Amino acid sequence: MPALVLASIAIPGQEATRAARSELTVCLVADPEEPRGEAFAEFLRPRFKSLQVVDPRACDPSRIRADVVLLDWGDGGQVGAKVPLGARASWKTPTVLLGRTGVYVAVPWRLDGWFG
Repeated sequence: MPALVLASIAIPGQEATRAARSELTVCLVADPEEPRGEAFAEFLRPRFKSLQVVDPRACDPSRIRADVVLLDWGDGGQVGAKVPLGARASWKTPTVLLGRTGVYVAVPWRLDGWFG
């Protein structure tokens, strides 16, 4: 009996995921070889129209074509590290900074309210 209950619970969950799929295109700038980058990609892929995964070490901002960018930049703590998305003045795509990335990007981009 418990197996039947679990099966009936899993099916509605799968349907809900398909129904909730967004028409947005997303670019994840994260290390695709790290478990964290892999986990983000696996989570995002079924939820959006398309997902582009870009390694921050090889990121060319002019090649990103997405409605929203998620940046998970683990190397940002290095002194003098260049933000993978380039200069703030030339970056126009809505962006979500994940984890410590907010601090790493806040200083070179001179963002207000990055601490606290």
